[in-house]
Amino acid sequence: MKWSGMDRILVTGGTSFSGLHLVRSLVRDGHAVRVMTRSLERARAMLPAECEIVCGEITERGDVEHAMRGREVVYHLADSAGERVAHARDHWHINVQGTRLVMQAAMDEKVRRIVHCGTARVHGDTGPGSANEESAFRPANAYELSKLQAERLALLFVRECALPVVVARPTWTYGADDRRFRRMMSSVRRGHVVIPGTRTARVHPIHVEDLVRGLKLLATRDDAIGESFILGGPEHLSLDELITVIARAIGVTRPQVHIPELSTRMLVWASERFGSFGGSMRGRLEFFTKSHVFDIGKAARVLGFNPLVAVSEGVGRTVLWEERVALVRSKNPARRRSGEVVARPSGALRKRYGLSDDALIVGAVTRFFPVAGTRYLLDAFPRVRAAVPSARLLVVGEGAEREALEKQARRLGITPFVIFAGMREDIAAHLRLCDLAVVSATDDGLSLAAVEALSAGVPLVATRVGGLSSVVRDGENGILVPPGDSDAMASAIIRVLRNPVLRGELAARINAAGRGSAFGQIADLPARAANA
Repeated sequence: MKWSGMDRILVTGGTSFSGLHLVRSLVRDGHAVRVMTRSLERARAMLPAECEIVCGEITERGDVEHAMRGREVVYHLADSAGERVAHARDHWHINVQGTRLVMQAAMDEKVRRIVHCGTARVHGDTGPGSANEESAFRPANAYELSKLQAERLALLFVRECALPVVVARPTWTYGADDRRFRRMMSSVRRGHVVIPGTRTARVHPIHVEDLVRGLKLLATRDDAIGESFILGGPEHLSLDELITVIARAIGVTRPQVHIPELSTRMLVWASERFGSFGGSMRGRLEFFTKSHVFDIGKAARVLGFNPLVAVSEGVGRTVLWEERVALVRSKNPARRRSGEVVARPSGALRKRYGLSDDALIVGAVTRFFPVAGTRYLLDAFPRVRAAVPSARLLVVGEGAEREALEKQARRLGITPFVIFAGMREDIAAHLRLCDLAVVSATDDGLSLAAVEALSAGVPLVATRVGGLSSVVRDGENGILVPPGDSDAMASAIIRVLRNPVLRGELAARINAAGRGSAFGQIADLPARAANA
């Protein structure tokens, strides 16, 4: 089945983490998307304005039939994962009964394709190897068992009723606006990650953008009908390694708190016996102590599925997103932080980094991940140095690419003039040291670094991407250049460094507008940030 110019699509579970990303992608593709949801208020707050929203329960026949009317393609993502369930039968009611109603309504409506979303976790602990679609099923809890039953029911409709159903089994999915990943980030930031067992359990993440690409492929391939496909990312890693990647992205020391698995299992047993938290605790225990690694070869062969987002890049992009959302939600973090950070005199920082009084400092507060574009700034700096010999580059940040960037600086012969300062708490003090700040991002442009630079009164050279254009006004408080263009970036930096009058005019306009005004601009754009 090939996409027409505009397909009429129904998405159940469209306000879930994965569903939300799928809906936004389908809307961008120009399709007429209808979302079935339990909460109209939540859907209106989260979904693109172009969506049609219908309220209803996935377990009510009339609601499902109403949502299905006039649809050609169905993505069935609604399940009990995000619900508060008191009993195992509730998982069955939502997942199995809900799937039966969706399939029956789709058959009556003669839809062209149904993509049913299951979970790869129905294969259970994969041990030291990996599982594929033909591996044995080992569901470990009521949720996984009900998801397996729902998948079998969906495929039964293919065999008995010739319904065009295809099944996705995603691995552990993460990305922007994922509450589970946000909690993990928060734990890593606080140093409170408790990992039971031997730390050797492995996880196979998939970034939500790759998952969306896979789900859309399933809707277009006729040879996929009646089949199940595991959709996973390009790599797997141990949980210990995952925690390390997250810590490097955030810029903190990796937490190292571990307890024996037996002690944790005893705690879970006590909670199940005497308390009400056993289910969630057992799920977390299984996550930390059991490996879930998968072979995605079938999806590659049949669908041409090729996951693109490596874990280090995906985690870095997610951290950038969470910083951006935190910025919007907090309204004005600069004022909040100003009471937390004692700014050091710039003279002390110059002494720390061995900078002479006549040095012109180009600053970059960044994360060392591909979307940050730091490599383009380094590529630009030899030309900057040739034109302005007193120029020095001060890079504040951490990330997975640090070693590669340091090697790049050595290859370019600029190591003596580049300072990799690492992650610093006194960001504002470092920015006030700079004559010019640079934001070289190639994506995710609503940058905390840009806003902090403007709040410190520092002129900006920034890339013309995403939300940066709503903060940096070309020629007024900074200069905008095309993303990924090292020559244009070098020209802009040279122009500002060589012209003290221009630097002064840019700084004066920033101060006249009010240094905190950039935060106000962003706070007024929550919908834009949510849909970026």
